Amino acid sequence: MTRGRRANTLAPEAFEMGAVLVRMLLAWSVLALAAGCDTVPTVGPEGIVPEEIAVYSPDPYADPGYPPQMGSIVAMIDGATVDWTTYDFSVGAYDASAWFGERDGVVRLTLIGYPPGDPRSDDGLVRLTAVVAGSLAAGTTLTDARVALVDGRDWDSPRLSGDATVTLDNLMRDQPQSGYGQISGTFSGVLCPAQGLEQPCQQIAGQFATQVQFDGL
Repeated sequence: MTRGRRANTLAPEAFEMGAVLVRMLLAWSVLALAAGCDTVPTVGPEGIVPEEIAVYSPDPYADPGYPPQMGSIVAMIDGATVDWTTYDFSVGAYDASAWFGERDGVVRLTLIGYPPGDPRSDDGLVRLTAVVAGSLAAGTTLTDARVALVDGRDWDSPRLSGDATVTLDNLMRDQPQSGYGQISGTFSGVLCPAQGLEQPCQQIAGQFATQVQFDGL
């Protein structure tokens, strides 16, 4: 499953492979400049740069602080309190689990919460989406809101989902043209089972307070 956001971002393994290729190209360039020539050294077996000429860079995925927390989502589901954490998976490109983005001229807010302390979990996620009908400001109207409880295996067909109401109480960019900001608000809705699941609908109501990305906005 994709980590932070829409289901079309690359998984960490793909980024790690890209990082290896970048390191190989850097190593070749450095050696070519040092030798005063236009050629690059031949790689070893299996296309691996020999240890003595490899150039290494820090691996963000190995950092114990990765991914950093952005904020929280807390809700009551049929009287039981459940909380989630939003995370920023960005490495070289926007990939947060809380963001405003535009597609086909429509601006949407998407919040994806993970079990606290478990950003790599594929189970027990909450997803909240809404269309921004007005300007990006506190109190703006949010429409076509949906809330869902998602497991990795059914990202496109969540086991529980339904219509929701979302209110944006606070929205502030960190800087006038910054790609990051802060939002807070409340939501409520009904979670009903996907087709084929025999369980009753559940009421959900909660609040969120999180850092957020402005993707291209």
